[in-house]
Amino acid sequence: MNQDYKVFCLVTPQSSLNDFKIQGELSFSESELSLLIKTLTLNFFENLKLTSSKEAINVMIFLKENEYENYFQEIPALYADLMNIQLVTNSDKLIDELKNYSKFFIVISDVMGISTKDIITSNNLISSDDNTLVISKSENEEICFIAFNHYDNYLIKKMIEPNLDYENFLSGIETEKFFIHIINGHFRVNNFSNFKLLYKKLSTKESLEYCNQEIHEKFTNLFIEYRDYIK
Repeated sequence: MNQDYKVFCLVTPQSSLNDFKIQGELSFSESELSLLIKTLTLNFFENLKLTSSKEAINVMIFLKENEYENYFQEIPALYADLMNIQLVTNSDKLIDELKNYSKFFIVISDVMGISTKDIITSNNLISSDDNTLVISKSENEEICFIAFNHYDNYLIKKMIEPNLDYENFLSGIETEKFFIHIINGHFRVNNFSNFKLLYKKLSTKESLEYCNQEIHEKFTNLFIEYRDYIK
């Protein structure tokens, strides 16, 4: 097997309108939640495509709920010239597919803040011959993504569980098996509080490292709608 045969796997978390309640009966609509999910995912792909070399990037999107297929089915066509993208709805099939690779990035799809530089840095860390694990942890102790360089059934199964937090994830790892690198600076947009954080982060110049102008404008449509509640 090619030692650099890597795969990016996006795991779609369970999202609920209840997590995006704002005040009283006010909440995101289904279409607004759909727009948010799509835009977060597109943002990751925009940064991922900048890492492309001569070989196409291998990507799998694990859809935990059938409704997500409507959110993501257009993405493979958008990046067909740069990426081999599969939509997978069965966890057993996903695990079987991942066995074909030697380097792994498993990303929660509602994450924000992963830049092209972060992807390249993580890839360099797992290019070591040592058994290496990179963990991105948010400020509120949620896992945003992991990267590792030897197939590990436990790591994969934990990452496709709902509501994964850092302590729960780390507690089941045989830490002596890995050289572990913890990185920060990323966060999940999985509730309205973190949507406000998204607005705050994208208001800074630093956000240009991980969110281009076109994607920012897509988010702006949502920010305008809830401008009285996010400042």
